[in-house]
Amino acid sequence: MSLLHRAALRHLQRHPLQAGLAVLGVALGVAVVIGVDLARESARRGFLLSTEAVTGRATHQILGGPGGLPDSAYRVIRVDLGVQRSAPLVEGWVRFLDDDGTRGRTLRVLGVDPFAEAPFRPYVAPATGGVERARDVHRPAHAADIDRERVARNQRQLVGRGPREQ
Repeated sequence: MSLLHRAALRHLQRHPLQAGLAVLGVALGVAVVIGVDLARESARRGFLLSTEAVTGRATHQILGGPGGLPDSAYRVIRVDLGVQRSAPLVEGWVRFLDDDGTRGRTLRVLGVDPFAEAPFRPYVAPATGGVERARDVHRPAHAADIDRERVARNQRQLVGRGPREQ
């Protein structure tokens, strides 16, 4: 054994607490670096998954100007141009007023076609039930979460006319 090894061993024997704390410090440093890397990667993956859930897997978008697009644009794209991997998306804002009509809540409405969305959105993909799962999204009129009277009252206040008769 060399003189250097004997000196190092003698120092460790005389100061065991210092040696233990040094090893502990290195271990904690490695654990912190690994923990930060795992948290960063987890946050990145969560952001990608939530972005995909909202935007889907689409690679191109056709956006309308202030006036939007005519309803026939989707038919032209899908039928006339033969782009089968296409799906419509409608966005808008709805304001529901309180019972007194003074305050309300503004909600963002996102409308998708669950039958055409399978190639773009993972929650309607054929592996997860496809059309059968998409049918579950549609609910009968009597199962609405918002009562008809409140919707009719809000429609009169927002549009200035009564509800449409069904």
